[in-house]
Amino acid sequence: GAVAGISVAGTERGIGVEMRGCVVVACFVDAHTHLVKTHAHPRARNPTGSINDALATELEDQPRWAACACCRPDAMGGGADNARFAADGGPCENAVDVRRRMDFALATAYHHGCRAIRTHLDGTNSEDPRVAATVYAAFVRCRDAWKRRGLFVQGVANLYLPLWAGAFGFDAEAFADEAASHEDVVLGAYCGNLAETPEDESEAHFRALLEHARTRKLPV
Repeated sequence: GAVAGISVAGTERGIGVEMRGCVVVACFVDAHTHLVKTHAHPRARNPTGSINDALATELEDQPRWAACACCRPDAMGGGADNARFAADGGPCENAVDVRRRMDFALATAYHHGCRAIRTHLDGTNSEDPRVAATVYAAFVRCRDAWKRRGLFVQGVANLYLPLWAGAFGFDAEAFADEAASHEDVVLGAYCGNLAETPEDESEAHFRALLEHARTRKLPV
């Protein structure tokens, strides 16, 4: 429904609703989530609560994201030793770890009144192409399923800011092209400590990100 009007309490006659102490609010918009990594505790426990250990724990867990009993049984236990960096086909239909956790998180958000949610697409810059493909496949499947129920899901193809300018030999063009091939995906960056980076370098990195977005007509 829609709000038809607002008036001072007691001044309008019409149908009354006994709220029993409740309030009416607009549906929620959650603008920053990590649905790819959610519900992975306690298997992927951050030992210190620091950002550095969070990133390290994610890398240890990533092999599970594209693991399945039929194609990659060794990776189902996680661990960097079980990561693969050679292309071995697209995502397996039986690699359900990301999809299962993402779908549960969206169901929970929907139940509690969320009608729009944005998530980082962690893993889409993985050296393992199957991890990236599995994350995108899970996003597309969940996005479409929940859109039919009235929950809009947006993904963010996110990179460490200097990577958008090709730092460390990263192929930002290919990354941006892949992001642009999926509906409801925008570009983004995490910046680190800009106070320790020369201003001209940071500006060049931001300009690179915005140029990738401009040429592909993508939001940031």
